[in-house]
Amino acid sequence: MKRHDALKELSREHHLGLMLAVNALRAVESGDAARMEQMQAECRQALARVWEPHFHVEERDLLPLLRSIPDGGAALAERIALDHAALRSYARAGNEAAALQAFAQRMKEHIRFEEREAFPALELVWARDDEAPR
Repeated sequence: MKRHDALKELSREHHLGLMLAVNALRAVESGDAARMEQMQAECRQALARVWEPHFHVEERDLLPLLRSIPDGGAALAERIALDHAALRSYARAGNEAAALQAFAQRMKEHIRFEEREAFPALELVWARDDEAPR
C-alpha cells in the first residue's frame, strides 16, 4: 500500500519493529536464557534509539489529529497512547521471558493496528483536507 509522504518514515520504522518482534519471539521460543537476555538488551537499545523518537513524533503530530476525527478518532489515539506506554514498560522490565514475549506481541499488534487502522484514518483526513504535516 502506498503511504502518504508524512507517514512513510514511520512505516519504514514499523518494518524494523516487526523484525525486532519476530527476533524477540524466536529468542523466547528458543528457551535460551542468554539469547533472551541479549534480545532484551536489543529491545532496550531499540526503544532508546528508534522507538522513543518514533513515539514522540506520533504523540506530537498524529495523536492530536486523530483525536479531532469524529466517530472513533479519539479511540484510535487512546489505543496508540496506551500501546506506547505498555511497550515502554515491557521494554524496561526485567529479563524474564514473559516480559520479552509480551513486548514482542504488543509491538506486532501495535504496528498492525497503526498500519491498518490509524494511518488509513489519517490519510482519509489528509486526502480530504490536504493538510498533512510536512
